[in-house]
Amino acid sequence: MFISLLLTLAAVTNGVSADAMPECEPRRDAVHREAPTYPTHVLLPRGVEGFVELVMGITKAGDVSNVRVVASEPLAFFSRSATEAAKKWRFEPSDQECWQSTTFTFELDDED
Repeated sequence: MFISLLLTLAAVTNGVSADAMPECEPRRDAVHREAPTYPTHVLLPRGVEGFVELVMGITKAGDVSNVRVVASEPLAFFSRSATEAAKKWRFEPSDQECWQSTTFTFELDDED
């Protein structure tokens, strides 16, 4: 079930991200990056780590639009935090709207 859900998400995301918007070539550099916060509102065993892979549309003005989750582990735990952070990113203006992917990794320090 997990694998089929990831494949479904990837298929939907690819359809949305390609809506009249090509992949950014070359990749556009972010001039402002917001780091996601580790979510504390969900009860999971202490020390859970993971990742979220996103695709995001980038407007000509450099704003982010249409952020979509392609994959996440554990499923959906970090998605909201990663999506909210990506929406705050800003890129250099360009003459083309496009989309590109990014991955957020959630790791804890070994300070205990």
